[in-house]
Amino acid sequence: MARRTNKLTIEELSIINTPKVLKEIDIRMALSLFVDDCEIRNLRPQTIQYYRNELSVFYKILREKEFNPSPANITKTK
Repeated sequence: MARRTNKLTIEELSIINTPKVLKEIDIRMALSLFVDDCEIRNLRPQTIQYYRNELSVFYKILREKEFNPSPANITKTK
């Protein structure tokens, strides 16, 4: 089996550099996409479960505070 060169082709670079149209997604879809990414990256099942638990608690707190948990409304506080 040949080793990877870690070099991208012109076609792959054009995909990366293409502007993305961001559409608003709900928090459940964002969490689902995050878990899918964790599985693609082959994280341990225990790690993925930990993330699920922590994010569900975070989501519950947002709902209790009557904050719209849309990812677009969540920002980092400095």
